[in-house]
Amino acid sequence: MKQRGNLDPSGVTREQIEANTGWPVRFASDVRETAPPTQQELSTLRELHVRTARAHGEAA
Repeated sequence: MKQRGNLDPSGVTREQIEANTGWPVRFASDVRETAPPTQQELSTLRELHVRTARAHGEAA
């Protein structure tokens, strides 16, 4: 059985996770909200998206 240790920062609750999962969910005793990405992480992901699109001949 998978154990959840972090929740999405968009405000999803334990109850919503349980209601929308097809199996029993166990939560860690100290569940925390996942930290949002840093500006550097976002920038890196955006650059990767552009390079990947370019490598596959697609518009970014």
